Amino acid sequence: MAAYSIQLNLADQPTTLTFELDETKGCQRDILQGLRAGQLYSSDVSLFLINVLKPGDSFIDIGANIGFFSVLAAKLTAPDGHTFSFEADTENFTGLVRHGEVNALQNFTPVCQPVSDSVE
Repeated sequence: MAAYSIQLNLADQPTTLTFELDETKGCQRDILQGLRAGQLYSSDVSLFLINVLKPGDSFIDIGANIGFFSVLAAKLTAPDGHTFSFEADTENFTGLVRHGEVNALQNFTPVCQPVSDSVE
């Protein structure tokens, strides 16, 4: 596992997003491929968040996985907004928490529990 970063200009401020990724894992491999190419993961969703979220907003990430969108949202809504990230899988949750730490997110609450009682 290695750390990868991408530089963005968010709200006219240079911002770095950092992720520790394992390319043997599917979703992490997809994120890594984008970062290596200097692109955002799932660029359509990422660009939507960049265009919609503003400082002071709240964001809820349900099924946060390892937290790519959570980290992006927390950076966009800082300093007065907040991001709540729900991930039920304990391995993914560990990555989610770690990404909050390596990005020094102060406005981020990870929660390890499902949001539904059904998988359908």
